[in-house]
Amino acid sequence: MEGQFRMEHLVCERSRLVERKPVFVNVEGMDVGVVLIKDQVHAVENSCPHAEGPVCLGDVSNRVRMKLDENKLNRGEYASPDEVNIVCPWHGLEFDIASGVCTADSRFKLHKLAAIERDGKIYISL
Repeated sequence: MEGQFRMEHLVCERSRLVERKPVFVNVEGMDVGVVLIKDQVHAVENSCPHAEGPVCLGDVSNRVRMKLDENKLNRGEYASPDEVNIVCPWHGLEFDIASGVCTADSRFKLHKLAAIERDGKIYISL
């Protein structure tokens, strides 16, 4: 954001992060979930844009997709290895963790925060 000062906040040690297990922190009154996915750190405000539920308390898992045949009939489901979602525990809305966008309705999007890893520590920028 041009012309605005963004402040970095130390949120945790990198060693505290376990794959797909959010760590919760409070930064300037904002509840934030920090989660490690395939060696990338993601930070999101712990508030579902649908009904303000604690989205980071939900499951973090591979996105499930449907296999369709040439007649568009369902031939089973599979877990997409490159897409990881977080599922809000209140109403089941799923969000792509990388983009923050709801997989069912793109009008809903998580508030993502910039996560920086430096010297074994994780910082987020507000």
